[in-house]
Amino acid sequence: MDLPKFHTWGYRTEDGDEMTPDTLFHMASVSKAFCATALGLLIDDFANGRNVTGSPTRINRDNVAYQTQGSVARLAAHGRMYMVGAHVIATYTDKPYTSFVEERIFSPLGMVSSTFSPEKAESSGKFSQGWTKDGRRIPEWFSENTAVLIAGPGGIISSAVDMSKWISTWINEGVHEDNALHPSICNSIAGYGMGWARSSYRGHDMVYHSGSVPGLSTLVSFLPSDEIGVTVFANGGAQAETVMKILNRILDEALHLDISLTLSSAVGPSPPKATVTHGTWSPRLSLNDFAGTYTNAGYGTITLCAPSRSSTSSYCSKVQSDFTTVDNVQGNSVPLSSYSQNGLAYGHRTIRMRYQQGSIFQMYFTTLFPDGYGKDTTPFETGEIGTTEGTAEFVIEDGQVIGFGISGLDGQFTERFDGEVAETA
Repeated sequence: MDLPKFHTWGYRTEDGDEMTPDTLFHMASVSKAFCATALGLLIDDFANGRNVTGSPTRINRDNVAYQTQGSVARLAAHGRMYMVGAHVIATYTDKPYTSFVEERIFSPLGMVSSTFSPEKAESSGKFSQGWTKDGRRIPEWFSENTAVLIAGPGGIISSAVDMSKWISTWINEGVHEDNALHPSICNSIAGYGMGWARSSYRGHDMVYHSGSVPGLSTLVSFLPSDEIGVTVFANGGAQAETVMKILNRILDEALHLDISLTLSSAVGPSPPKATVTHGTWSPRLSLNDFAGTYTNAGYGTITLCAPSRSSTSSYCSKVQSDFTTVDNVQGNSVPLSSYSQNGLAYGHRTIRMRYQQGSIFQMYFTTLFPDGYGKDTTPFETGEIGTTEGTAEFVIEDGQVIGFGISGLDGQFTERFDGEVAETA
């Protein structure tokens, strides 16, 4: 097998430190294939007597994350089952999932720079900073505790050098030197399974997975029959289309294809988003009646602040001030209502709510930077990564708002549509 070739351009920090092949990036959802592989190694340990810990008697294959081509792969790629997978590994090996991956995958493959720890990556002096698609630098999105939580679906931090070893292993049918990673890639020509998507690129079988976290975009791919692997990392958010175009261009040259024939990404463009029409305020209640603090066992405590009301709450005063600061710079209209909370849409801290109809509001998940970030102190906001929209429907009884339900966060494959708000939210 030929030695990997690396090419870098641009800077990894706003201080002008140049990008290098060993620059570290969050792999995001590219991490899913590591989790699937780790599960395969665990199963192989049980099958060959290397692990005698009591194991589950049966795993229903309907619970495996898989979705055929032609349907939105949001269910297939959903991170929750990979979090479960990581927990299973930790439970039946009696060690942290991260340690299992480091010992059974990173070390045998010589992925010496790869880690799950943002602090370790930062201390290496090789960690790339992240920027929004509009060129604004944003802070590191994950704490050490968060990195452990999302280790299975998105926690790996790695470099082009290390990931070339991962891809070379799969091109070599799961073997690196004398080390075998036993799980095989699914044989369907188009589909999703075991942390990989599979499709045809201009007649060539391609296995791939993309990833994104705020400020960073990644893509890892290989063509098994052609023995070609390509990884593309960008320290800019919402750059999935860009990294796919780079991949296409590299593949065209490597496969000696006519570059002019490549008109779109290998997986096609994202479907256009529906336009949401904001209605005229019509409920008999005032906007202030919807403001307040709501509590739910799953979502925690959520505080809804109405910008039209002067608040004695320092919390709401801060929220309103942050919105005003950002909107004055960006020229946005002040939302009919807004609230800030912690953890509803992962990574986002603030939500704009705009009236739609009846007692329904459209929700826009965003993060405000009223003081800017890094060297640029101009206020801005970003909501480009993850679940950025949803719907809130309030329940009103006897003229009083008693609560609200949230829908639209997971998509049609995981949500129920029939029933009361409390049943479908």
